[in-house]
Amino acid sequence: MTTIAYNHKDKEIAVDSRTSRNSTIMSDKKNKIITVDGVSYIGCGDVDDIEELVGVLAGKLDVDSVKTNTAEVIWFNKGEVFRIAFNDGEGVWSQASRINDAIGSGSDWAMAAMDFGRSAKDAVKYAMTRDMYTGGKIRVIKVK
Repeated sequence: MTTIAYNHKDKEIAVDSRTSRNSTIMSDKKNKIITVDGVSYIGCGDVDDIEELVGVLAGKLDVDSVKTNTAEVIWFNKGEVFRIAFNDGEGVWSQASRINDAIGSGSDWAMAAMDFGRSAKDAVKYAMTRDMYTGGKIRVIKVK
């Protein structure tokens, strides 16, 4: 899966670059930041599911055509950060992120690190030591 950490005080998002399938590491070099029409999204979960959710959010796909069961993204635009997900049966929901937040398989570890004052990057770095689905290069995005 992945780990995405948002540090609200620093207005930074960090994400790892590992992709996996079941218990196999597929790559440690994936850029997980998707930008459509100037709006950026960072997703966790199945790549196809993330792309479908981003397509809906960007107005490129109709929500009724989405086949995904679950996808979750951190979306940021013009200084605002949102946690957005698609859950089968519930549709698309969103929540403004006004506190530290993390999603993905290493989210518990990342949140614990931020609880102790660590940056978003250090939170993902810590998650990498405990979560086998988090790894590779860490990218940090400053939310402007």
